[in-house]
Amino acid sequence: MSNSSAEPPPPNILPKPPGAPPPNNPPLDGPGQYASLYRSNAFTYFSDAPSDSEGLTAKEAGIELLKLQEMPDGRWRAQLKTTVTEKWYYEGEPFEEFKLESINPDDQTVVVYAERFAKTVTLRMLP
Repeated sequence: MSNSSAEPPPPNILPKPPGAPPPNNPPLDGPGQYASLYRSNAFTYFSDAPSDSEGLTAKEAGIELLKLQEMPDGRWRAQLKTTVTEKWYYEGEPFEEFKLESINPDDQTVVVYAERFAKTVTLRMLP
């Protein structure tokens, strides 16, 4: 006896036609810091309280100026101590999450940019 009870073929399942295209929003991870122009921060609030005009402190940034030294070629370098290391750096040199922006030997100060806080901090030599 032959098996004549063949199953019917499955129905054709076609994908649904696409709907409306997604809205043309800018990417959330685009280069630069433009997110605040098109996306509001849920944690932003407005206050009449005075802002911290003093900026970042060395203790908050976790960095300390130990020494300044003039090199034979006339350039200055600064010995800086972070929570990780203690090394000599030249003006404009990036390290860890910082960048030594300027050295002022007359005032015995250096200006360091802290990437984590997006602020600069002025470090002064202790007498």
